Amino acid sequence: MLQSIKHILIDATDPKRLAEFWTEATGLKVQNDYGEFIILERKKDWPHLAFYKVPEEKTIKNRLHLDFRVEDEAAESKRLSALGAKELSKHANGDFHWRVMADPEGNEFCISGQW
Repeated sequence: MLQSIKHILIDATDPKRLAEFWTEATGLKVQNDYGEFIILERKKDWPHLAFYKVPEEKTIKNRLHLDFRVEDEAAESKRLSALGAKELSKHANGDFHWRVMADPEGNEFCISGQW
């Protein structure tokens, strides 16, 4: 039986650069750096984020992505964009709204001020 999520692993052509983006985005620090495999420390109630070197660049939409709660979507989109992310789109479903972002290697994630 599966007991818990240990890592959320993100493929990367440049794990160091991607880990740098996510440390700035989340405030987490690098826990282990094995060169081609970098693990960030855990945040309370979060699994580890980890980055693994792969030879190919991302070419299609993620089949799985992270959703983050934020205080102010517009301000957080601007902050993340300054770190190297891109805002891809804005969405709303009734009064629930969110923004789809992409990290520097194009991996999609969402931010929302509502839950």
